[in-house]
Amino acid sequence: MRQRILIVDHREDCRKILASQLRRTGYKVIEADSSARGVEKAVSEVPNLIIMDLELPGLNVTRATHWLKDDPRTKFIPIVHTTWHDEGRKQDSLGTGVDCVLTKRIPCKVLREIVQMFLQATPDSCGVAYVRETTAPRG
Repeated sequence: MRQRILIVDHREDCRKILASQLRRTGYKVIEADSSARGVEKAVSEVPNLIIMDLELPGLNVTRATHWLKDDPRTKFIPIVHTTWHDEGRKQDSLGTGVDCVLTKRIPCKVLREIVQMFLQATPDSCGVAYVRETTAPRG
């Protein structure tokens, strides 16, 4: 069975670009356009990884992350937050129980490597990570 990745982003263009990259790599992609729908899909689909935008309307992303990490059905799913915003916002995200914070400017190759790292990790081997923006070419 292919590994499943849930992408939660209110911007359809961002979801589609990311989904396309991940599908080309062989993953099954599940999409949600809000935190609330993301939580629902995480519980019903139990993906192997969740990639969630930090700036979603509606249900607070911090609260959604806490719910997912507190729910026995989803607590071992790695959660990656993505954002376009400043260092402070990314640093704040690390205190929410999230496993990784990525800038949306990250090169595709690096994104694929990070996704693979989380999908191959065991729950106990995952640590919090923060990936800074890079000027490397997209790939």
